Amino acid sequence: MVKSRCAAVMLLVFVWCGAVSAWGADVSAQLTRSRIGIDESVQLRVNIAGDSDAEPDFSVLNKDFDIVGQAESSTVQIVNSKVSRAHNWTLTLIPHRLGSITVPPICAGSSCSQPVKLVVVDQAPAGGASAPVMLEEEVSSHSVLVGQQVVYSVRLLVRQELVNASLSEIKPQGVETSVQRLGEDKRYTTTRNGWTYQVIERRYALFPQHSGTLHIPPLRFEGIVRNGMAIDPFLDPFGRSGQRIVRRTRPEDISVSAAPVDRDKQDWLPAQHVEISDSWRDQPPVLTVGEPATRTITITAVGLPAAQIADLPLVVPDGCKSYPDKTQRSDAVTEDGVVGTVVQKVALVPTSAGDITLPPLSLKWWDVGSNKWRTSKIPQLTLKVLPAQRQAAAASSAQTTAVTPPAPPSVVAPVTTPPGSGAEKKDVLPPSVAPDYTPAAGGGGSLWRWLALVGWLGWLVTALLCWRRIRRRVVTPPCAAVAVATEKPTAPGGTVKDVIALARAGEASATRSALERWARCEYPQAGQGALERLLLDADAALRTEIAALDRHLYAGGAGAAAAWDGNALAAALESWQAARRSDRNDKEEDLPDFYPLK
Repeated sequence: MVKSRCAAVMLLVFVWCGAVSAWGADVSAQLTRSRIGIDESVQLRVNIAGDSDAEPDFSVLNKDFDIVGQAESSTVQIVNSKVSRAHNWTLTLIPHRLGSITVPPICAGSSCSQPVKLVVVDQAPAGGASAPVMLEEEVSSHSVLVGQQVVYSVRLLVRQELVNASLSEIKPQGVETSVQRLGEDKRYTTTRNGWTYQVIERRYALFPQHSGTLHIPPLRFEGIVRNGMAIDPFLDPFGRSGQRIVRRTRPEDISVSAAPVDRDKQDWLPAQHVEISDSWRDQPPVLTVGEPATRTITITAVGLPAAQIADLPLVVPDGCKSYPDKTQRSDAVTEDGVVGTVVQKVALVPTSAGDITLPPLSLKWWDVGSNKWRTSKIPQLTLKVLPAQRQAAAASSAQTTAVTPPAPPSVVAPVTTPPGSGAEKKDVLPPSVAPDYTPAAGGGGSLWRWLALVGWLGWLVTALLCWRRIRRRVVTPPCAAVAVATEKPTAPGGTVKDVIALARAGEASATRSALERWARCEYPQAGQGALERLLLDADAALRTEIAALDRHLYAGGAGAAAAWDGNALAAALESWQAARRSDRNDKEEDLPDFYPLK
């Protein structure tokens, strides 16, 4: 009983001693200076006396300071058998702003320090124009319009070796602004007050999105200048023996005005210069029916990113089909800032011969240099379209036949000679009515016999085809028979199976050629325009895949070198053929076809 009471008393003593130790932990904080410049640093010393193992919370300092250095130490003292412990932290702080700043309490466990006041004042860089490190800024204009480019430049000038150098990023305030960095940093040398400086220049392009005041806060540079004691970076990689410096740029305020009102409600394009070019303007091509040709329209805007330039509406005249390619946008960096480029490509396929006129193109934009509206234009373009080769040959033959028709033979009564003249069995025409042409060798009757034979053979072939169709009761593609007669056995194409096989093999050019041959077999009356006739009958899926094939072959650019996947075209063609076969079977079951060869 006595032992248990002693154990309880000892436990209470230990608990009370721990509580006293926790209560006895004292947290204090003090600054090495109470007044500093904006480019200077200050040290905050935090001391925790007692046996507390709690860590201090320094995150409360991030609002107004940057912690650029931190050191920790601990001490243990024994005086007259009494043990005392203390933890010390030394923080190097750099303020974010000017004015009076309160260092908030630093807490460790349940104990906190008292707040401390710090005054931050503005000051010129040490050494002025002869300082070893200088930071300068420059803006292209302090008054701009919405969307107009503002070039912001920051230059770091150094004449001593630096380590652990860093420059903060630009963060515009007040107005929503698009920021684009202009290439890599430039490096060169310059002379200031007889001193030679190494210059590192960084440039940004700013595009304010609405009116107001665009505020650019100061950019801060931090680095360590090495002194004469530690020159070798290997001996002092962190620059601890050097001098830490901080430099800031001046804040900049830019007035952003609203865009002027335009009665035409055009897209707002503030730029230094805008130009539109047409690949067909200087050398207009001669087009051919059924053959695609690619037209390229390029828009170049100085001082404007390509993302702000809308596509031009490319109107296609009657007698022509268009297959536009995906618009390409890119930005380049020059001395004047951003240069946006928009490239529009469209493949045109004429459907009829003659002349076609492409309408003019125009783009209205605001000249920021002269503060005036300007319009960049491409005049209308008239192109000559030649007929397809087969159509041209047929037209030439028909024209020759119409100009020089053969003279019909004259019908006259024969003249019979008297008996005994030696010409009883000869019919002689009078010289005045004799024909002025010489009959062909072999007589005119042989020509009609050959024509009759050809016609008879044609009817025989027709009868055989009708008999085969009745026997098989399936739809045989007309191009199969034609391909056997006109194409070599080793040349693919002419049948829908060949087109599908080439498409699945990824042969873009061969697939296009086989598709044209098969279309001419399917629509022989259309001649060179057979593929266009096929596109009229095809469903939306097949038309889309044929247009994609044409863009791959004729649009040019980076996409032309990529592999072509024809599985989608093969699937669309098989689906359309199956739908046609189903429709024809339904019609044959309802009513026999009156024209079996149609």
